[in-house]
Amino acid sequence: MTMLLALTLVVMSQTAVAEASEPPALNVELSPPIITADGGSHEIAVVQLETGNGYPYMAQRDVTVYLASSDLDVGLVDEAVVLPAGRSYAKASFNASYISGMSVITATAARFTTDEAIIQSVRSDFDAPLRV
Repeated sequence: MTMLLALTLVVMSQTAVAEASEPPALNVELSPPIITADGGSHEIAVVQLETGNGYPYMAQRDVTVYLASSDLDVGLVDEAVVLPAGRSYAKASFNASYISGMSVITATAARFTTDEAIIQSVRSDFDAPLRV
């Protein structure tokens, strides 16, 4: 029993070391991932710091995350967001154009694994007044 417990503790501590040695990652989530091509600003991007196993990672110091949009005709994402020390996420806006299409939003920061997400912008020709 003692030998089994000791072996379990060794395996658990080696697993913790392996997880701790994995570089923290960025995770970009868009909610909703499909928006209207209305020329407006939409605060739909959340950039989160995560551990190698997907848990929130609290920033030890302020972290600047740089954002880019692959198709500027579809819209622009905020150039950067700052995650303050002690926080694990920040929000960013996507400024849609009036053109339908898809764009890849990429997030990069020093010492973090890069992530990306796809935004789709669609035109709505439905312009009927609401009657109650």
